[in-house]
Amino acid sequence: MSRDVPTVRPETPVVDAARLLLTHRIGAVPVIDADGRLAGLVSEADLLHRAETGTLHERSWWLRAITPGEVLAREYVKTHARQIRDVMSLDVVCVTEDAELASVVDLMETRGAWTIPVVRDNQPVGLINRATLLQLLVSRASSTAPVQNDDAAIRQRVVDAFRTEPWAGLWSSNVIVHDGVVHLWGWAGSEAVRDACRVAAESVPDVKGVENHIHVPRLISLSM
Repeated sequence: MSRDVPTVRPETPVVDAARLLLTHRIGAVPVIDADGRLAGLVSEADLLHRAETGTLHERSWWLRAITPGEVLAREYVKTHARQIRDVMSLDVVCVTEDAELASVVDLMETRGAWTIPVVRDNQPVGLINRATLLQLLVSRASSTAPVQNDDAAIRQRVVDAFRTEPWAGLWSSNVIVHDGVVHLWGWAGSEAVRDACRVAAESVPDVKGVENHIHVPRLISLSM
């Protein structure tokens, strides 16, 4: 997560919050109250439709006529307000420092959250966004420890990788490695399983390439 967490207050001007997002190159910033506790979140999405930029919702006269006045009033506040308190999101998805990364990703997907504050005693101490996950992916890929790369060792790692996946269904004799290139043989029940076998082999360290010879039987329809 990013630990250098900028914050704003409810009374912060909208333009200052937008400037903060641009300066720090982040998609959202936590809003804190006078005690430093998380009070909300303001994101790029909250600032998309603004009177200053001419990006207001354009409704035809008849659509405005059937839209409840309360809805129109809330939209007006959101698009014309000068302070963050009127545009920030109050239903904030947040996690604690000991949250599992997998659960954070699940929250991003189920709640549609691009940026999630990390809190300690309800005070923001970090931010996790989708860019954070991409940075983790790159750092993990570049810091992979060197492993034994002879064909026998590579083959064993490929076989072990298949054994952990219930869909694989390949015998060890179906895996042949020559000069770091994995050759997969055998049968698969679908193209998806065939592709998954290839991806699993490609993910094994030191594999230079995969030749996928796995056959998928095709049903032949007999017409009278």
